[in-house]
Amino acid sequence: MCQKKNPSRFSIQFDLNNPEHKKVIEILSAKGRNKAQYIADAILCFESNSRNLEETVTEIVTKLLGISPESGNPAPQPERSNDFDFSDVADALSGFKE
Repeated sequence: MCQKKNPSRFSIQFDLNNPEHKKVIEILSAKGRNKAQYIADAILCFESNSRNLEETVTEIVTKLLGISPESGNPAPQPERSNDFDFSDVADALSGFKE
């Protein structure tokens, strides 16, 4: 592999025919001279996020349904102020557990 003269300098070209790339071009153009910091923040955020979407959704759903993630059983919940019965939803979703 060839060593770069300046390891902190990168050249990147986006595809104008790709709608996602066009959006990125618009976002970066609006950042002015702060593009490098914005890209660095985005990459670090993306790389440090070790949880995937499925884990996040599972955590949110089990919390909302009052299900203990370890056992699959309802966790003790404080008294709810609304009349919606979450047990039907929990029963319907129980088949989706791994």
